[in-house]
Parts: sequence; C-alpha cells; structure tokens
Amino acid sequence: MSKRIISVLTIILIVTSAACGATRMSPSDSIRHKLPQLSGAKKLLALKNLCELAFNEDNANYELRCLNDYIEEAHRQNSIDDEAYGMSSRLFCYYNYGMRKQMHETLPVNLKFYEAHGRWKDYYEDWSETIQSDIFNGKCYTALREVNEMYNDARKRNDSYGLGTASFAIGDAYLGLGKTKEAAKAFEEALHHLRGRYDSSTLYDTYSCYCDMLNDMKQYAKLKKTAQEWGNTLDAYRITAKKKGWDFSMLDSRYLYCYIAKAQAAMGMGDLELADKMLKMSEKIANGQKPIAHLSLLLEQSRYCILKKDYKKALEYNTEGMKLNIAAGDTLGLLNRKEQRANILMQIGRPAEAAELYHEVMQKRDSINTANTNNQLNELSTLYGLDEMKIEKRSTMYLLYGSTVCILLLIAILILYIAHSNKLRKKNRKLYEAIVEKQKEEEEEKKNNISPQTETSSERILFNQLCELLETEEPWKDNQINRDDLARKLGTNRTYLADAIKKYSDGKTITEFINHYRLLHAAKMLSEKRNLSITEISENSGFNSRSTFNRLFRDYYGMSPSEFRTASKTAASA
Repeated sequence: MSKRIISVLTIILIVTSAACGATRMSPSDSIRHKLPQLSGAKKLLALKNLCELAFNEDNANYELRCLNDYIEEAHRQNSIDDEAYGMSSRLFCYYNYGMRKQMHETLPVNLKFYEAHGRWKDYYEDWSETIQSDIFNGKCYTALREVNEMYNDARKRNDSYGLGTASFAIGDAYLGLGKTKEAAKAFEEALHHLRGRYDSSTLYDTYSCYCDMLNDMKQYAKLKKTAQEWGNTLDAYRITAKKKGWDFSMLDSRYLYCYIAKAQAAMGMGDLELADKMLKMSEKIANGQKPIAHLSLLLEQSRYCILKKDYKKALEYNTEGMKLNIAAGDTLGLLNRKEQRANILMQIGRPAEAAELYHEVMQKRDSINTANTNNQLNELSTLYGLDEMKIEKRSTMYLLYGSTVCILLLIAILILYIAHSNKLRKKNRKLYEAIVEKQKEEEEEKKNNISPQTETSSERILFNQLCELLETEEPWKDNQINRDDLARKLGTNRTYLADAIKKYSDGKTITEFINHYRLLHAAKMLSEKRNLSITEISENSGFNSRSTFNRLFRDYYGMSPSEFRTASKTAASA
C-alpha cells in the first residue's frame, strides 16, 4: 500500500533523543517515552511512526491500538490528512489480518468521512479494498454485487478515478469466475478512465491484467498497441518522479511485465527478433529481483525457443519454471507449465510422455474447475438465500417458500462442505505422509553428506563442519544469527561458506539453508509438541515473524502450519 511509507529519518531523530539515557529501549518504547513531552504536529508524527513500526510487528491488536490512538489525536487536532491516513491504514490492517467483518463495519464510517472532506481517491480506494478482500476469499459474485454499487456511485459523481477503480475490480471479479471476455472488457474500460493517473498502482495493475487477457485471447495487434502505451506511461512516470524526487524503484517490476507483454505480442505476430530483444530486457530486470519474478519470463522464454525450434533449450526453461511453480505453490501455473512441456514433447516425437502429461493436466484442471464451480454455487446459494430473506420481510406470502428454499440450500451447502472437508483432510494427510517420508530420506542424506571419506575438498569439509554445527549446537534457533556469525564459528569467511553451501545444497543461499533447518525443526514440533502454540513454535525455531514463518512453511510443505498440525493428528490417530 503506497501510503504506508516510514519516515525513517524522523524515527531515528526521535529514537536518538529518547535513548540518551543509560537504558537501551526499543524504537517503539523510545517514541512512547517521548510522547508526553510532544504536542501538535510533532506528536502526530510520533504517533504515525509508532503505527508504521507496529505494522512490522505482526500483532493485529497492537497495530490497531496504535492506529486508534493516532486517529483520535488527529481528530482532536483537526488534522484531516492525518485522520484520513489513519483511517485508511486501519482498514488495510483489517484486510491484512483477514478481518473481513471489521472491514465491512468500518467502511461506511470511512466513506462518510472522505465524502465530507472531498477525499474521493481515498473514498474509492478504501471501497475497492473491501471488494478485493471478497475476491481474494473467492466471493466473486458478492464482489460483483458490491462493485456494481461502487461503479454507479462513481458514475453519479462523474468521478473518473472511481469509475476506473470500480472497472478494474469488476474485471478482477470476472477473472476469478473464469469469464475472460467480460474481464478484458472491464479492464479496457478501467484503462479508459485511469489514463494519466501515473500515481495510481491500479493503473499499472490494469495494464498487466489486460495484457494477460489479450495474450490469452491471441489478440496480438491489440496487445502490441496496449503494451507500447503501457511502456510510454511508465516512461512518463519515471521522468515526473525524477523531477519531483519521488521513489520510482517499484517501476522495475512494472517494466519487467511490460517487456514480457511486448515479447508476447511480437511472438504472436511472428517478429522473433523483437521478441528476443524484449525477453533479454526482461531477463536483465528479473535477475535483480527474487526468483518469483522469473515465473512469467521463463514461460515466454520457453515459448520463444519452441518457435525457434530449439526444443532442448525450451525444455530447460520449462523445467526451471516448474521448479519455481512448485516452490511458490502455484498450482495453476504448474499446470500451464506441464501443458507446455507436453506440447514440446509432442514436437520432438515423444507422444507417450506427452499423452501422460496431458492426461494429468486434464484431470487436475477438471478437479479445480469442479471445486470452483461448487464454491460459486455455494456463494450464489448464500446470496440467493439473503435475497429471499429480504423478500420475506416484505410479504408473508413467500414465508413458506423462502424457508423451504433456504433449508434445501443449507442442506446442499452442508453436504458439499462435508465432502470438501473430507477431500481436504485426505489430501493434507497424504501430503503429510509424503513429507514425513521425505524427511526420513533427508536424514539419510544428511548422514551421507557428513562423510569426509567420500570427498576431502576444502569446500566439502567446510560444508560437513557447518552441518555438524547446525545439528549439534542449533545456532539457527537464534533469530539474529547471520552468515558472519556462522563463518566466525567455523573459522572461515562468508564467501567461502556461501560457496560451500551453494555447491552441496542444490544451490541454496546461506539464509535458505538455515531456514531449511528451522522448518524441519518447526515441522517436528508441530507434530510432537501439541501443547505449544504456533507462535511459540515459530519463535523457538528461530523465526522473528509469524507471517514470515507462515509464508516459508507453506512454500516448503505445501500447507499452513495449522493444517500441518491437523494432518499430523489425523495420521497419528489413524
């Protein structure tokens, strides 16, 4: 969220002046210690900084307390900008922690405040955020009902930003429902209303989604034109940002996907020379970012190699992309990648392998489509039930009919829910059993790795020493441990240590290798220490953030810590 930018220099000044005593305090404590001495704008800034610090502490109650204090002080001082910022941040906090009920309860209060003070950008952004929450939770029909109301509101006010934001949300909802043509039409309208709003992340998100739609629909001439317009928009924003001293580092990722869109258009139109140029520019940007940034790029690089009939290289890109899909837990992306692989195998005369992959992809897609259809039916049933209840209030004539329909729907939903829950439990149990088996294999692999008789190179010896250190002393339980600490314990330097780990742990970085031990330990505690909370296990395993732990655990094991614990209980009781 672009509003949440920490004023680092101000925090440092406040903390420094508060920490002049002999006692060392945390940044938050230092600011709170100074608060009674502050007033006016300085007090508001200090409270704002407290909110920004609380945002990084992964504690919903504490963050909300800080935000409420900030909003109350802003209201007392009649600072509209600060009060609006606080209210918007509070809504984002609800979104961030999945507190949908609080979001929908708070939204009318926020909208009333923004309307009273003519803050229409905040007005439509907050409204859109609650709609995005519904879409994220698979409530696409609910989102469409709400966003249509938002669209009509913006149309009555003749607010182009509101119309653009609403149109993007409509496209996003249609995308969630698998309605590609409707989504593309909505994104096109969003661009019409948002053009020229260089400061809006929604504009760039719209370009990205719209280009994806055009590529899927094979409308390459239109894709080429849109991608070129996107690039010109990014260039214009960069020039403006440089003049005004704004931070425009986020543009790198935007340029990455813009170049990929240009490459897609070029390949679709047969201009492989231009496609190669765009892919190389994309790769240059992606190399400076996290591995996840390579996902879309690798798909298009493989596609380019297919067109060039370089099937060996196409398979290499495809394999690399599949690894990233698996690491990211991207099921749909992995299916697309497998389908592409099947196409390559057909091209090189390996139809049996291709047929096997096609069959796997079709089965999994059918399963996903069935689950999505059931979810959509459940949602429609719920919405229909709500409409029926409204009708009941107007007329007793429909009382019996409405009640019967609702009961039948509830029974159907209950049956679907039970079936879905059983499937989910079975899936998680199988996944858990596979994980346990994998961990046993890894234990055997560790014993083989720490075997100096097989190889006596200096890197191998250093790697063995590191493994022994991590096994016996468990330094990874300290969330402050870093590569320099480990190198110091082993009497080497960080470069040699990093090279040894990369060579003997399938290319892992030092941080990834340490987290590997932490995750193994966390999984073991989730299975064996059921009296401990997940937060306690996260801290005991060396993670300093619950959200980081949850994300890394899901990426590594394919399920959340709580799902893993439930699966372990199920397996133990079987």
